[in-house]
Amino acid sequence: MSSSPFNFQTPTFFKDALCKGAPQDWFFPEFSGNHRGIRQAKQLCSTCPVSEQCLAYGMETNSSGVWGGITLDRGNIKKKKRMQIQQQQQTGETK
Repeated sequence: MSSSPFNFQTPTFFKDALCKGAPQDWFFPEFSGNHRGIRQAKQLCSTCPVSEQCLAYGMETNSSGVWGGITLDRGNIKKKKRMQIQQQQQTGETK
């Protein structure tokens, strides 16, 4: 992502992110109203070498949108995804 609807200092790991130059509305649909790009955002994140750092950053900064392939709401994993992650942890599956 080249820029964000937020005013923040770009984290150093961002230089290696695959989302640089991707449409912002893929990652921040709540601002654009376009929720169709979420799938593309998550697909891009699934192969990104810094997705774990990105998710951690999104959580630490209480961000909303897609961060590291996970949809966050003010730094919290959306309830549906959180339940899926907990279920995977219980069965020994990974992301």
